[in-house]
Amino acid sequence: MFGNNEKKYKHRSVVLLLMVFASALALLLSTTLPKKSPTWGATFSVPYATYLGVDWKDAYRAILEELNIKYLRIPAYWSQIETAPGVYDFSELDYIFEEAAAHDVRITLALGVKVPRWPECFLPEWVDADHSRIEPGIEALTIALMSRYSTHPVLYAWQVENEPFFPFGECPQPSIERVQNLTQLVREIDNEHKLQRTTSGEQSFWLFHAPGFDILGISLYRIVYTEPIGYNVFPHTPAVYRLQSQLARLFAGEVIISELQVEPWFRHSPKDMNLQAAYELFTAEDLWRHMSFAKRTGLDAAYLWGVEWWYYLRQQGDERLWNAGKHIIES
Repeated sequence: MFGNNEKKYKHRSVVLLLMVFASALALLLSTTLPKKSPTWGATFSVPYATYLGVDWKDAYRAILEELNIKYLRIPAYWSQIETAPGVYDFSELDYIFEEAAAHDVRITLALGVKVPRWPECFLPEWVDADHSRIEPGIEALTIALMSRYSTHPVLYAWQVENEPFFPFGECPQPSIERVQNLTQLVREIDNEHKLQRTTSGEQSFWLFHAPGFDILGISLYRIVYTEPIGYNVFPHTPAVYRLQSQLARLFAGEVIISELQVEPWFRHSPKDMNLQAAYELFTAEDLWRHMSFAKRTGLDAAYLWGVEWWYYLRQQGDERLWNAGKHIIES
C-alpha cells in the first residue's frame, strides 16, 4: 500500500538507528526533568463522536464550556464536505467555528487527504472510485476552505495533511509531490497564519519534518497494541522527546504535542466491549500518568486525543476520565 517494501524497511532502519542515537544522547540530559504545564488543547472529530453514538454538538459544547479548552485541532473531512463533485457542505465546520468564536477558542484546521482519526484518509466515493481525481479535487477543496475561513478571527493555523509520510491508515499510496504542492498552495494563499506539519513522535526523527513549517506537531502514545506482542508501553523517556524537540526547533518555531493519547488503543470497536472492560484499558490513573509525562517533555502545548471518549463514558454514567481530565486542565 505504501510503495516498495525494500525502500520502506531501509527507511525504517535509518529511523531506528537515529532514534537509538537520540535515546543515547537523551541519557546525558537530566533524568529529573522539570514539570511544566503545557497549554492544553484537543482534537475534536465529528465522525468519531457520531460513531460513538453521542450528539456531536452537545459533546463539542461540553468540551468548550466544561473542560474550558481554548485550542482545538479540527479535521476538515473531504468525504463529508464534498459528497458530489463541486458541491460543498460547510455547515458542520461553520457551526464549529461559530461556537469557537463564542467561547474565545482558537482553531488549527487540518486540510488534505489524510487527516486525524481512523481510517486516516477520508475520500468521497466519487474520488475513491477514480484516484486520478485526488489531486485536482483536494486542491479545489483547499482553495474553497481557505477562502471561507482564512479571515475568520478564530483561525490559528493550517495543518497540511496528518503525518503524511507515516505509513498508517487505509490510504492510497502517499504522493510526496501532492503533499508539497498542497503545502505550497496554502502558503501562497495565506502567509499570515501559521503552517503546521505533524509526524509520529515515537517512530520518526522529527528534524526531517520541521524545515519550512512554523509548527511541528508530534504524537505522544504510551500504551499501544501491536502484533504479535499485544499491549505494550513505548520505552521512550521524556528526555527523548525533549532532545528531539530541541533539534527540531532549529528549523520550526514551535514544537508541540499534536496528539496526546488520553483514551484506550482499541483492538476492536469500543461499542462491542463491556464498558468496564473498555475503561480498564485506559483508566483515570493512566490519564494522570500520560498528562504528567507530557508535562515532563517540556513542550509548550499538548492537544488531547480522546476527549470524545471521555464524553461518551460520561453519557453512560462513568465520569472518571472526564472529571480527572477536567481537574488536570484546571490545575
